[in-house]
Amino acid sequence: KLRGSGGCNTYAGTYTTDRGAIEIGELAVTEMLCKGPAGVMDQETAFLDVLPTATRFRADGKTLQLLREDGTRVADFALITR
Repeated sequence: KLRGSGGCNTYAGTYTTDRGAIEIGELAVTEMLCKGPAGVMDQETAFLDVLPTATRFRADGKTLQLLREDGTRVADFALITR
């Protein structure tokens, strides 16, 4: 399972992995409207639209990269410790 925040709304879904390949299933997203900062809703929509296009991943324990089949980066994530 995966879940997170797109900046305003939260999302949740499922994923499977196999030897560097990843498939992200359909995401359930809350439907809040945020007024700011400017552009946050457009940015969030773009992020949530592109996330399921990832077909490959790289992880090293501190970072996670999601990539398309051609190597184009979809998203980068970093581990935050508190």
